[in-house]
Amino acid sequence: MGAPRPTTASEAVPPHRGIRTVPTTLAATALSICGVFVIYTYLAWFADRTSGIHVSTVTTVYLIFGVGAVVSNMVAGRLIDRMPPLRIAAFSMAGLTVARAVLAVLPGVVARTPAGAVVLCLVVAGWSLVGWMFNPAQQQRLLTVAGPLGPVVLSLNASTIYAGQAVGGGLGGLLPAHGPSALPLGALGCVLAALVFLTLSARPARRRTAAAPATPDPGPAARVRQIP
Repeated sequence: MGAPRPTTASEAVPPHRGIRTVPTTLAATALSICGVFVIYTYLAWFADRTSGIHVSTVTTVYLIFGVGAVVSNMVAGRLIDRMPPLRIAAFSMAGLTVARAVLAVLPGVVARTPAGAVVLCLVVAGWSLVGWMFNPAQQQRLLTVAGPLGPVVLSLNASTIYAGQAVGGGLGGLLPAHGPSALPLGALGCVLAALVFLTLSARPARRRTAAAPATPDPGPAARVRQIP
């Protein structure tokens, strides 16, 4: 009797039925992160050009952003226990879209004025409070669809985040030559693309739900027999 054939990795860990949605989910995360870092990497330059906030005081803007990001992650963690993570991710990316649109028109409305500084701080606060909810929501979605491959998929998610940061910083470096509004417009394009991939990642799950056959009612007699 011959030695047993070694078990391959694919046989040892059977793929979960929702694993096909992982690439589009990761793409949505990467593009969202890219949309964040297109502006965040050059936020000091953007704050100076749009509202006259100089390097000596731009730390206030970064402090607002950091505090908002912490609160955003904490709130997202609580909401995930009560709401579908897809809805949270969509809400967060929609908030990013609105924030980018407001930042795009900011230079032409309140350029280098005290009012511009206040508006910029308010927009940054809203951006960070809403804009970081998508990451915990996306991680929960990945864990749900990946099943036993969850740790591997979360590692890919971490790599996706770093890739989005690098691409966002590189893309942002090409835009200041076209004026301050070019940064939020470039970020807006990234976030809109992220929304497209988020929609694509949700479609297979919706198709499976619609295609699942309804469980027939066993009837009153059968229900009575099931009562212990």
